[in-house]
Amino acid sequence: MGCAGFCALYLWPVLGLPPEIPGMDSARLGSRQGWWLLAAGCAVAAFAIAAWGRRPWRWLVATALLALPFFIGAPLVEGDPFGVFGPEAAEQLRTLTSRFGWATAFAAAVQWLALGLLCGLAFERWLLLPLLGGDARRPTVRATIAPGLHR
Repeated sequence: MGCAGFCALYLWPVLGLPPEIPGMDSARLGSRQGWWLLAAGCAVAAFAIAAWGRRPWRWLVATALLALPFFIGAPLVEGDPFGVFGPEAAEQLRTLTSRFGWATAFAAAVQWLALGLLCGLAFERWLLLPLLGGDARRPTVRATIAPGLHR
């Protein structure tokens, strides 16, 4: 769950619109937000179709959905976003942009993996036993997964 969230809601949109530092020249905010929603929505739909689809053509549909935002194209600024600065400052800002991109990727990965882990633990703790027919109020009762096998 956490890996799918990271890939769909961070990684896929970032491939077209990398993180930007404040003060950087960029395309209109509404255009960038619309493209991000398109990329994230297509990735979520593609993952859902690939995971839960039963038809053999689901892979073709999922691939088409993943390609759609990049076929449309992300709204990017023309030219150098640091063109108004001197060459030394522009190089420092490029380095800062690279570090900022790696920092946001690391923070997003930690967030999504922690969220996936915590959701998995919460599911096992509070929902698994009631779904399998056990009583969640009595932790000594173990749910039977298959006849003859106990957890």
